Amino acid sequence: MEIRLKNLTKVFPGNEKKNIPDTIAVNNFDFTIPDGKLIGLLGPSGCGKTTLLKYISLNEFDDSFEYLIDDHQIKDIKEIKDIQNQYFS
Repeated sequence: MEIRLKNLTKVFPGNEKKNIPDTIAVNNFDFTIPDGKLIGLLGPSGCGKTTLLKYISLNEFDDSFEYLIDDHQIKDIKEIKDIQNQYFS
Protein backbone atom coordinates (compact mmCIF):
# COMPACT_ATOMS: atom_id res chain seq x y z
CA MET A 1 0.00 0.00 0.00
CA GLU A 2 1.50 3.32 -1.09
CA ILE A 3 0.31 6.43 0.77
CA ARG A 4 0.61 9.89 -0.77
CA LEU A 5 -0.27 13.27 0.66
CA LYS A 6 -0.32 16.20 -1.76
CA ASN A 7 -0.39 19.88 -0.85
CA LEU A 8 -1.05 19.31 2.86
CA THR A 9 -1.28 22.51 4.87
CA LYS A 10 -2.46 22.66 8.48
CA VAL A 11 -2.94 25.97 10.26
CA PHE A 12 -3.91 26.18 13.91
CA PRO A 13 -5.94 29.34 14.51
CA GLY A 14 -4.54 31.95 16.84
CA ASN A 15 -6.43 34.19 19.23
CA GLU A 16 -6.95 37.80 18.16
CA LYS A 17 -8.05 38.86 21.66
CA LYS A 18 -4.77 37.62 23.14
CA ASN A 19 -2.73 38.80 20.12
CA ILE A 20 -1.67 35.24 19.27
CA PRO A 21 -1.11 34.71 15.53
CA ASP A 22 -2.11 31.63 13.56
CA THR A 23 0.43 28.81 13.69
CA ILE A 24 1.34 26.97 10.50
CA ALA A 25 2.16 23.39 11.54
CA VAL A 26 2.58 21.96 8.04
CA ASN A 27 2.88 24.10 4.91
CA ASN A 28 2.26 22.83 1.35
CA PHE A 29 3.74 19.41 2.11
CA ASP A 30 3.99 16.54 -0.41
CA PHE A 31 4.87 13.14 0.99
CA THR A 32 4.97 9.56 -0.33
CA ILE A 33 5.37 6.38 1.68
CA PRO A 34 6.22 3.61 -0.80
CA ASP A 35 4.62 0.20 -0.40
CA GLY A 36 6.46 -1.94 2.14
CA LYS A 37 8.77 0.83 3.39
CA LEU A 38 9.34 1.96 6.95
CA ILE A 39 9.62 5.70 7.54
CA GLY A 40 10.74 7.92 10.38
CA LEU A 41 9.99 11.56 11.08
CA LEU A 42 12.68 13.63 12.72
CA GLY A 43 12.57 17.26 13.69
CA PRO A 44 12.49 19.73 16.55
CA SER A 45 9.57 20.22 18.88
CA GLY A 46 6.67 21.99 17.19
CA CYS A 47 7.69 21.28 13.59
CA GLY A 48 4.54 19.30 12.68
CA LYS A 49 5.56 15.65 13.17
CA THR A 50 2.49 14.70 15.22
CA THR A 51 0.18 16.65 12.93
CA LEU A 52 1.58 14.80 9.92
CA LEU A 53 1.17 11.41 11.65
CA LYS A 54 -2.47 12.22 12.42
CA TYR A 55 -3.11 12.84 8.74
CA ILE A 56 -1.19 9.73 7.60
CA SER A 57 -3.26 7.54 9.95
CA LEU A 58 -6.49 9.34 8.96
CA ASN A 59 -7.16 10.47 12.54
CA GLU A 60 -7.55 13.93 11.03
CA PHE A 61 -8.87 14.62 7.58
CA ASP A 62 -10.14 17.54 5.55
CA ASP A 63 -10.59 18.20 1.86
CA SER A 64 -7.93 20.89 1.53
CA PHE A 65 -5.33 18.41 0.24
CA GLU A 66 -5.15 15.13 -1.67
CA TYR A 67 -4.84 11.83 0.21
CA LEU A 68 -4.17 8.83 -2.01
CA ILE A 69 -3.78 5.15 -1.22
CA ASP A 70 -2.45 3.17 -4.18
CA ASP A 71 -3.48 6.04 -6.52
CA HIS A 72 -7.08 6.03 -5.19
CA GLN A 73 -8.08 9.43 -3.80
CA ILE A 74 -9.86 9.29 -0.45
CA LYS A 75 -12.78 11.72 -0.39
CA ASP A 76 -15.38 10.79 2.23
CA ILE A 77 -15.72 9.63 5.82
CA LYS A 78 -17.03 6.15 4.91
CA GLU A 79 -13.86 5.40 2.93
CA ILE A 80 -11.79 6.68 5.83
CA LYS A 81 -13.50 4.39 8.34
CA ASP A 82 -13.14 1.38 6.02
CA ILE A 83 -9.42 2.09 5.55
CA GLN A 84 -8.84 2.63 9.28
CA ASN A 85 -10.49 -0.69 10.04
CA GLN A 86 -8.55 -2.50 7.32
CA TYR A 87 -5.04 -1.09 7.84
CA PHE A 88 -4.77 0.64 11.20
CA SER A 89 -6.75 -1.59 13.60
